Amino acid sequence: MTKAVQSDWLQDIRDGETVSSKEMAYYVGELNRIDPAQGASKQKFTATEVALALFGTTDTKCVYALVESGAIAHSDFGSGSKRRATFIRESIYDYLRKHCKAVGQI
Repeated sequence: MTKAVQSDWLQDIRDGETVSSKEMAYYVGELNRIDPAQGASKQKFTATEVALALFGTTDTKCVYALVESGAIAHSDFGSGSKRRATFIRESIYDYLRKHCKAVGQI
């Protein structure tokens, strides 16, 4: 009989929300400014909001380039040729952690 490994999913979520560098903290602050009323409690972001937080523009080309390269996880609720990507905070944090580590900022 095999043993099931049980994990504390709440702790996994908390660990996923850990900011690991000053550079990452800057971008997390930008995400929190998107909707000041919700701040850090906002969990879902549009491609436009992610572009604004990460690149300082509402142009989503860079965000969709990240999506197409597989660098950032998302859910796509669009139909046909119309995209409507939604990003959760944890996926954005994962992207930031990997990117900051890749450029030596962690």
